[in-house]
Amino acid sequence: MSTSPNEKELLGYFKDVDGANAVTVSKKMALSIDYTQILCTKLAAKGFLEKVSKEQYPVFCLPENKAKVEERLKTRTKSERTALKKSMAEVKCAFCQGTGRDPFGVMSVLSKCQVCKGRGTVRIEKPYEKCPVCDGTGVQYNKKLNCLACKGKGVLPVKEGLETCPECGGSGKGAMGLYCLKCKGRGKVYKKPESRLDQQVNNGG
Repeated sequence: MSTSPNEKELLGYFKDVDGANAVTVSKKMALSIDYTQILCTKLAAKGFLEKVSKEQYPVFCLPENKAKVEERLKTRTKSERTALKKSMAEVKCAFCQGTGRDPFGVMSVLSKCQVCKGRGTVRIEKPYEKCPVCDGTGVQYNKKLNCLACKGKGVLPVKEGLETCPECGGSGKGAMGLYCLKCKGRGKVYKKPESRLDQQVNNGG
């Protein structure tokens, strides 16, 4: 089966670790947790990965590492679980404003919110800030759809080592009301390491 560039990169990451969940992988790959979760789930459906736990963000691994990872999960300490819990925050769902119902009643006025699945709250990695694309509303501009950048949550995680996106100037917005493809709607990208020539110039060499 074919894999996308992001899926190939993700598989490369799993070749170096026994197992990991979307929270851990997203930090290494500079992707959002939810997008990383989608990639892992797709790869599991194709048989490239195995899901070995049942949390909101389950642990995935290569099929050949499944037995090893399952054994490790059995002995995972309470402090590890606590650390994972502390890295996430529970915030009011921006798309439905905490009601748990579809704000636009597309299918029915009783339909559950597609973003929070009726809970009224969503989980987000800490620290986080308001999504620049939808201005924290969770809704695509002038549409009845959830924001593509934050997936309707209204907030995005803030990561270290970022600078203003040169493509969108920090707005997070692209053409036709969509998010900027370079920064994926964050308005920020990772700083590029200085080349040896840049270092020489900056040092007056």
